[in-house]
Amino acid sequence: KRWARGLGQALARHREIPFRWKMRRMWPIYYESCASILWAWVFVLMTAFWLLCIISGFSPRGASPIPNFWGMAIATTCIAQLLIGAWVDRRYDPDIMRSTSGAIFYPIIYWMMMAIITFIYTVPALFRKPPKVQRWRIQRDRV
Repeated sequence: KRWARGLGQALARHREIPFRWKMRRMWPIYYESCASILWAWVFVLMTAFWLLCIISGFSPRGASPIPNFWGMAIATTCIAQLLIGAWVDRRYDPDIMRSTSGAIFYPIIYWMMMAIITFIYTVPALFRKPPKVQRWRIQRDRV
């Protein structure tokens, strides 16, 4: 939540970047951040549309949130990386291979959660006033 809101606040604070030639080296970062927000919105809206079609009895058109060939290729690569990493670290942690069966769900759950969190928190942060700087006032006791 903090990262998504922070991304929205950073983009709002630096919204002049795409219009300033001096900031051209920041353009890729700015556009990648905008694209990641757009991806999250499209993913959440298309998944909601897909579920609404299924619930209402219509055949959904367009992309499905269920992985197709490219999704399965990415998932297979992820699993291969996970297994190789666990195999390399097995010398330091002999029980590591037991946890790999549940760890394959981490990327799926992580990306779904991040898309939903970005959908909820980033865009409102783009349009709010920036928060005031907070200072901690710590009560100091003399010993």
